[in-house]
Amino acid sequence: MSLVAIDTDVLAIHHIFTWDKRYHINEEFLRKVSKPATTIHNLLELVSIVFRAYRGDKGMEIYKAYMLSREWSILFPDIPSGWNEYCEKVFSYLRKGMSYGDAVIAWAIDEYSDLIDSFVTWNKKDFEDRLEVVVYTPEEWLKNTGYL
Repeated sequence: MSLVAIDTDVLAIHHIFTWDKRYHINEEFLRKVSKPATTIHNLLELVSIVFRAYRGDKGMEIYKAYMLSREWSILFPDIPSGWNEYCEKVFSYLRKGMSYGDAVIAWAIDEYSDLIDSFVTWNKKDFEDRLEVVVYTPEEWLKNTGYL
């Protein structure tokens, strides 16, 4: 099974920022990807953005929809045995110049690198050459797979 892991920014444009100039290419990508995945960290980040944008229960609705989806895979990294192990794992990504949020996402992606074909984000510069999988923008992914 070859999954395409998707970053929060792609999901946020899909759910919230429909006015964004990248919306149409973003939607084309999401229509074409056949085995989408995201990490639990991305999902929680998306829920946070939705709570801030809409208030109310929409964040929980989106959370439950992804968690119950048969189409989407949610990736859960292994939980370290303690804080020292957790911090050392995070430090390995922080040393690459990543933010904390990107570091925990990268950690989860790398744990599943044997199942993931690529990671798709609009923030390619934040992840490129820092993950064990290839990083594309949605537009690059569409071109690479022959859809554009």
